[in-house]
Amino acid sequence: MKKNIRFLIISMRPIQWTKNLIIFSPLLFAPYKFNINTLKIATIAFILFCFLSGGLYIINDLLDLKEDKIHFLKKKRPIASGKLDNKIALIGSLFLLILSISLSFLLNFNFALILTCYLILQLMYSFYTKKVMILNAFSVAVGFVLRALGGAEVIKSSLTSWFTLSIFFLAMLLSFGKQKYELTILSEDSNLKNICQYNKSLVEYVMLINACAVIIIYSLYTLSERALQKFQTQNLVYTIPFIVFGICRYFFILDKKEFKEYEKKLLADKPLILNVFIYVIVVIIILY
Repeated sequence: MKKNIRFLIISMRPIQWTKNLIIFSPLLFAPYKFNINTLKIATIAFILFCFLSGGLYIINDLLDLKEDKIHFLKKKRPIASGKLDNKIALIGSLFLLILSISLSFLLNFNFALILTCYLILQLMYSFYTKKVMILNAFSVAVGFVLRALGGAEVIKSSLTSWFTLSIFFLAMLLSFGKQKYELTILSEDSNLKNICQYNKSLVEYVMLINACAVIIIYSLYTLSERALQKFQTQNLVYTIPFIVFGICRYFFILDKKEFKEYEKKLLADKPLILNVFIYVIVVIIILY
């Protein structure tokens, strides 16, 4: 029993839960909303998104079982390796999905609707859209936006169009970056059918477009009239260099040929993580 629980938790891919931290971004940029209560509510929303995404990762592993078994990295996962029984995995997944959606209605009705939309989007991704060029990246990006919208809803805040677009294009950049990384080190792997639809030059071109979009849109956000009215300062402009550095560092990391999972490779890069940490601290100093 203990082993099954352990393998279920591993199959939920806790390392991927870092994506859900975007839920806290509306609170970070809403100093007038920050207090112990809103932080607690945002944390609960984060946990519910982790439960839901964890259940969805299990479903995705079950659907990709045949390919994962012969993938040189994914074959080590509990489901692909046979350490976790498929029936137990499915039951665990359904439990997580039902639990997260049910609890979300107790937290906030609109947040529950957003979480339900995220569930539908990710199920569509697992069953269909991940196999469709460009559309798979758009699905990932919309998922990030839904996380941010959920974070804003639970604290009764709102997202500006500039901020929302910044998140969308950043997520697009990360999605295509993952495609590039896997093309670089796994181009000989015949199992990556959806990845092999791309060629490296196309991915790099689209990444450049999205990187420029992030920098331009975020810069416009920091200089916008609405941001000035909301924060009573234009000092957010001084956070732009952190965005530029982070993107440049991200491109540098992707060019390293290391046989690690994409997320582990990013989280292991100390300069990138330090840059994110300092960026958050600077935003807090400016706004709070």
